[in-house]
Amino acid sequence: MTVHLTARIAWHNNGWDGRICERPEMNSYCVGCQSYPGDVIARERKLDLEMANAGKPISGLKSEELPPCVYSANAFGPDTIRGYSKPPDFFFDGASRAEWDIPPATTCVWPYEAMYSEDVYENGKLDNNRRSENADAFFASIEAANSLIFYYANYSNPFSEEENPRYVLVGVSRVKNVSDRLLYDDVSDDISERFAGGMIWGRNVTSLYPDEGLRLPYHLYRDDPEALNKFVVYPDNPRTCKYGARLLTNDDAIGLLEQFLGSIRELKALGDESENWDERERWILGCIAELWNKRGLYPGLLNVMRFLGADQATDHARRLMAEGKSKEAHKLFFDAVDHNVEVAPYGLMGKPLSKLARQWLLKPDDARTLLRDVLPRLDLTLDQIGRIVSEDERLRAEHGLTGDCSAPAENPYVLSERYVGDSPDDTIPWGTIDRGVLPSPELGGEPLADMEYDDARRFRALCVEQLKREPNQTFRAADGILAEVNARLQKLAEWKSAHFTARYFEVDRATLEEALVLREKENRLWLYLQDVYDDERDIEDALAKLSGRADVQLQRPFSESDWQNEILDKKSFLLAKARELYTQAVTAQAEACETIFRRPLAVVTGAAGTGKTTVICAIIRAVRQTEGDGAPVTVMAPTGKASDRVRAKLHERGIDCVETSTVHSFLAKGGWLNNNLTFRRSGGKREGGGTIIVDEASMLDLGLMASLVRAIDWRQVRRFILVGDPNQLPPIGRGRVFADTIVWLDRKDNGSIARLDQNLRQMGNAISGQGTAILDLADLFVGASAREDGDATSPRAEALLSAVHKGGNVDTDLRVIYWDDPATLADRLIKELETDMSTHTSQALNEDKPYELWRTAFEWMPEKYQVLTPHRAELHGVEALNEALQQRVARGTMNWFGAVDGITLFDKVIQYRNRPKSNPIWAYNFHTRKSERSEIFNGEIGFVQKHGFDAKKNRFRMKRFQVKFARKDHLGFAYGRDLPKGGSESVESNLELAYAISVHKAQGSEFQHTYVLVPKSKARSLSSELIYTALTRATRHCTLLVQGDISTLLSARRPENTQTALINSSLYEGYFHAVPDELVHRKDWYEEGKIHEALSGDMVRSKSELIIANLLHERGVAFEYETPLIAPDGTMYLPDFSVTWNGEKWYWEHWGMMSSEKYAKHRDEKKTWYAKHFEGSLLETFEGSTLSADAARIIDGHFL
Repeated sequence: MTVHLTARIAWHNNGWDGRICERPEMNSYCVGCQSYPGDVIARERKLDLEMANAGKPISGLKSEELPPCVYSANAFGPDTIRGYSKPPDFFFDGASRAEWDIPPATTCVWPYEAMYSEDVYENGKLDNNRRSENADAFFASIEAANSLIFYYANYSNPFSEEENPRYVLVGVSRVKNVSDRLLYDDVSDDISERFAGGMIWGRNVTSLYPDEGLRLPYHLYRDDPEALNKFVVYPDNPRTCKYGARLLTNDDAIGLLEQFLGSIRELKALGDESENWDERERWILGCIAELWNKRGLYPGLLNVMRFLGADQATDHARRLMAEGKSKEAHKLFFDAVDHNVEVAPYGLMGKPLSKLARQWLLKPDDARTLLRDVLPRLDLTLDQIGRIVSEDERLRAEHGLTGDCSAPAENPYVLSERYVGDSPDDTIPWGTIDRGVLPSPELGGEPLADMEYDDARRFRALCVEQLKREPNQTFRAADGILAEVNARLQKLAEWKSAHFTARYFEVDRATLEEALVLREKENRLWLYLQDVYDDERDIEDALAKLSGRADVQLQRPFSESDWQNEILDKKSFLLAKARELYTQAVTAQAEACETIFRRPLAVVTGAAGTGKTTVICAIIRAVRQTEGDGAPVTVMAPTGKASDRVRAKLHERGIDCVETSTVHSFLAKGGWLNNNLTFRRSGGKREGGGTIIVDEASMLDLGLMASLVRAIDWRQVRRFILVGDPNQLPPIGRGRVFADTIVWLDRKDNGSIARLDQNLRQMGNAISGQGTAILDLADLFVGASAREDGDATSPRAEALLSAVHKGGNVDTDLRVIYWDDPATLADRLIKELETDMSTHTSQALNEDKPYELWRTAFEWMPEKYQVLTPHRAELHGVEALNEALQQRVARGTMNWFGAVDGITLFDKVIQYRNRPKSNPIWAYNFHTRKSERSEIFNGEIGFVQKHGFDAKKNRFRMKRFQVKFARKDHLGFAYGRDLPKGGSESVESNLELAYAISVHKAQGSEFQHTYVLVPKSKARSLSSELIYTALTRATRHCTLLVQGDISTLLSARRPENTQTALINSSLYEGYFHAVPDELVHRKDWYEEGKIHEALSGDMVRSKSELIIANLLHERGVAFEYETPLIAPDGTMYLPDFSVTWNGEKWYWEHWGMMSSEKYAKHRDEKKTWYAKHFEGSLLETFEGSTLSADAARIIDGHFL
């Protein structure tokens, strides 16, 4: 049977055309930690040389000029180029660099899956001869002129983000040939014997492009993200793009070709002429038809046979299927097991057949129906089949499959709706089921389960898949889902297409409601996934009942003075320097604590520095005093990093015997967490009691919170307290639980919210002269639109923004630097870092040894200096900055000691994978001098040091190391190979560089000095929460590096760019928040400063401004809101409204607090500025009962 393959290639900014990128310095993706092959390009790239040869054909370069991307760069190139490979460090000079020809349209493929399969390990060590045999078998299975090759980029690509990594399909063609194995030169006998003759694991795979196949023109639309997003292809089934290269079935290949077909049709609609897309479409359709014939009607038959234990029968069945006789292969096998008919070619005779037939008959009737009639039609893995028909109810439930096997027999689409795999790659996409249910008419197979092309079950599954693809929204509009479903079907082959209308929601409602919730609200139909709707209701039910309880009765009193004594820090310098201000702040915190302490449900909310941790500690002590030392108190956090931080802070304050854990650990303890880390919806043990505090509650997504409320024994709970900052980034998952809970409790107005408004950190900085601009500026990114509590931009805010616009030192704690060219950004960043380090340490920079300054400045404390950036990709992103910073600090170390998966000694690294108690890492405890299994969590940062085995060595090539993480420096976590007891711990699967990290990764952490990148956005603006979160990570100083001018910051500050406000949710009764379509789909109308008539309330800040905006809209006067106005001398203000009328420009200021002397002075200063620079262009209104009339008079008098 023909197989096909996916081939991973490193990102290339000019379409893999056999040339050096035209601007190689702008391609940061090829050096990313998820590039290809491994970290080769990051280690070997010579950027200066590439820039000197920019745009040149690689075929014309000298040997020493060859770029390390040669494995990928010629995938669609027209000429033969030279490839090369350097022997790995562990060859110890036992071989030398090899070069070979890479023909046109050729990429070098590494079969990682074959190289690292379970059978290549002998006593825990790799058997390279066996690996070589596996590689030979992998390449031998590829058929010239038959197999297709699908090219894709790993996660290091322009479309991936930290919270949403994606593979990207690049092109497809047919295989022309596969080269023989490649070997290094001058291989020694020892290396030859140990390493399969000195084999290079990659081989040339040449395609028939351009005669057959296509390449998607991403390189032509780099600056047009809107167009890119229309034709980009992400594989529906990520499993097809794993392990560098993977063999695919005909069914897999059809699915990918269908996706390319949709992309071609989008390119044709765009008017793209980079290829003859009509011709390419005909080729794709021809390939699909060809593959349907090869696929046959029963692509899953062989795995069903294996599942049933009939492995001996699969060889003949495979031969029949390769001959196009899949129906015969299916009939022969099931005649044997159903009717005990001997089939000699299958080896099913006598006793083996009797045993097989008996085991078959022992299976439940519904399972046999599924195995006979449905699963052979679906191209599923053996493991998936086993889970689907398992008689273990717990196993089935763990994978989303409730009930018996009759449901998928009656409607196979439920497998795509419900199945939950063991990893992100273990999925059953809708397309896989659709191809089995509705096969090509030429195969002569009847649709499964009497399915029609416009069947309600098919329609429902499509709706479910579209809802799943939107990871943040709780619900979506039915008409929007309908449009996406029809668009998707139109991209399929014509015989598979269907067109659904809104009428289907009404006619097929009963069927749809088996997996969806249909809800009419605000004259519109909305769709929820059933589980998501249930999650909302379970949270609402639990918290509403809790909130409705009577106040907690205290066994012993705890007075206002007790609260003040608990909160007052007698060691604080504020007590001596600013006693009155400090006492006021303590009193406010004490009052907040006293207000909520007796409430069964409460929220503590405040910005960074307002004392949330102090309040947590005070509450715990109050519980102990009023209920006794043995009173149960549990403190949880959504992440291991946050849980570790709160545990450390409690210990610092002398509070012990408090159970601290992650929410996931709490769920696992009660049996609410499946082995694949999904949540059980029932069947666990309810636990917890007394006082439960959840810190960093803004990070709770809907699913995690719903699981928590199901797992808690509410009968035993006295208090449930959520603590957090709602202005930080919302959770990566679905919903906005914390923000919604605050809104709900606000409306109840029952004293359940403690708002910490006094910022002690800010106060301390002001008193000690350390500056307050960080928190002042962060406060300007607290989202507020025209609600009752909305305020217009204040004079103080405008003054601060003017200072930021000017640049330089805004205050002692905040510096703003503007930059333009991304290619010079890293150098500018390094200069700022090293200047600060020299100042802080009084140590001069040694240009030959910059690492000396860095190590002195950090003092082995990884949280002293941190670069933060919103994105992973591009030159301002995590990957490019980490490469530049590592090159600056560790280049010499890497040359001396080498690296493991791109990480060398003394590098700053971050753990990106949770390793809890259930899956810990070996660490050496320097206190006990013993190794122990220890947990470490996503987001923890540390420094690489020598492993104990290498501590006394001055010169060696790295194969292992240990990491000391912040707040865990008594432990050395071991990574690499040849660890104690012959073990290994993958570096690539756990760590990445952390000189720069994303703002999302930094959430919940604090650093003394931060350097925050604020780039211009090609697509949607940065959010106010992202800027707020980035700013509040710094405890001492923040350097903002802003691209271009202040407009990027002003854009993030706009109410419509508040990320939390763009999430649909309906968590509590009487609260239904649906984001207006115009805000979701802005491309047709949105311009910075333009206010949509239907959205004024979402886009201006105060009620008075809303009145003015509505009057301007009513009279048809176009205007802009809060767009910066820069005078000839470079100074700046933000007019409330700017109006261009008959060629003249007018600026409208609404004055709100004229009773304030400071405000009146600000107005005078601003009027003087207008008079000096924009004389006669100022319009004014004032707060008061006549505002509407005054504004109407101005509009009518000046514009109408």
